[in-house]
Amino acid sequence: MAGQVRAKAATFNKQVSVAVVDAGSQTILLTRGDGVGPHNTEAARRNAYTALPEAGITTP
Repeated sequence: MAGQVRAKAATFNKQVSVAVVDAGSQTILLTRGDGVGPHNTEAARRNAYTALPEAGITTP
């Protein structure tokens, strides 16, 4: 999954951070592209967490 995201970002000549959380809001994947600042990596994690309810997933 992260590889696909990075490949798509590369088509726009961009480096990205990728975060994936599980249904329990636990981070299961967090990667940072070359030159991407730590604040963007934290923002990716927060965005993944925030997206859970929109995806129809509820936490226990």
